[in-house]
Amino acid sequence: MNFEDRVIVLSGGISPLTQSYAHKIAALGATMVLTGADSREANRLNDELLTRGSHSIVIEGNATDIEFPTTLFQSVIDRCGRVDVVVNNFDNTVSGALSCLDAKLVDEQFSHSVMSTIRVNQAVIPHMLKAGYGRIVNVASGVGIFGAAKQSAFAATTAAIIGFTKSLGLELKDNNIGVNALAPYSAMNGKETALSLASEQATTSSALAFLSHSDCELTGQVISAGCGRVARIFSSTVSGYFDFDAEIEDINDNLDAILATKYAVIPLRAEDELLLVDV
Repeated sequence: MNFEDRVIVLSGGISPLTQSYAHKIAALGATMVLTGADSREANRLNDELLTRGSHSIVIEGNATDIEFPTTLFQSVIDRCGRVDVVVNNFDNTVSGALSCLDAKLVDEQFSHSVMSTIRVNQAVIPHMLKAGYGRIVNVASGVGIFGAAKQSAFAATTAAIIGFTKSLGLELKDNNIGVNALAPYSAMNGKETALSLASEQATTSSALAFLSHSDCELTGQVISAGCGRVARIFSSTVSGYFDFDAEIEDINDNLDAILATKYAVIPLRAEDELLLVDV
């Protein structure tokens, strides 16, 4: 699998994951476009890629600026002639007990992560529709599906990105544009070493590279990756309890059926849940 002639835009920020990913696919022929609020990190990675003989440019700007995503992709088209892949990696650092979090900070981080992701997707879609091809990967987290103590604000943010990604995947599924979410995770628990971190990122960046590739026909999926494991995360439901005239006591008396996991089904879209209704 190679990325010859593909133009890949890294939006949001340079993290260990996106750095590993950039080196991996640049070595396979991709042209990297680096952007983000921290121009120093983008320029540092750009220098590394150029030193290794890869193709890479930096377009400085911040997606929290409402106008920047539109300007970004027009600049990419002007300088590179095309845009094939966009990876959105907007970090959210808010964590802790909800009652102790600063409300303004929560609002700022939600806007930074969610609205920036939406704006970048919205700005690139017309170019991909015109080209008849595209791959979009929004970096999220399994916390948005499974939850985690003292991570409620972060969970809300990443859940929003996951829901957005799945819906946009359905919207664009007939246009040869794949839209998926990558949910990285780590078991290092603060005990990272250079070797262990590199090992962690190898699997995750490979999963990210696959989701970016033309051979990947997935869309609307959430792929978990970390610790050498790659797996789908999905939402399911069950037949549950059915009674048009259910009273409060009936709900209580039928919790076993409501909470059952046996014979779970996986709806492909929200309306599929109606198929379980016994009319």
